[in-house]
Amino acid sequence: MSDTVDDRRTVVTLSVGARVGATIALLLLVAAGYLFWSPIQLYPSEGFPIMCGSGARIPGDDLGAVACGKVNEIRQWQAGSLAVAALVVAAGSLYAFGTHRRDESLIGTDAPGEDAAQN
Repeated sequence: MSDTVDDRRTVVTLSVGARVGATIALLLLVAAGYLFWSPIQLYPSEGFPIMCGSGARIPGDDLGAVACGKVNEIRQWQAGSLAVAALVVAAGSLYAFGTHRRDESLIGTDAPGEDAAQN
């Protein structure tokens, strides 16, 4: 009896809906990373563009810090919101659609019906 238990394993896979939700969550995480690390530039009506750094890095000079204001903080909140949305979508799709469990024989072991056929 214990031999049959050792020759089998349980495989857990995501359902189709959970896979779609995981894909959407991954896309949201990529978008959050893009917002967080992409450079921010301001283009005033007269003059040269002002480099404001990114969500991960504040401007390096005084002009950028004064001219950009809270643009970096706003970008951080946008990226954080997308990251939280990704977690909500992933957890919600896993909760709503769930997983599938199945038992299968290990490779190299006999199927349950093959023992009787060989004797």
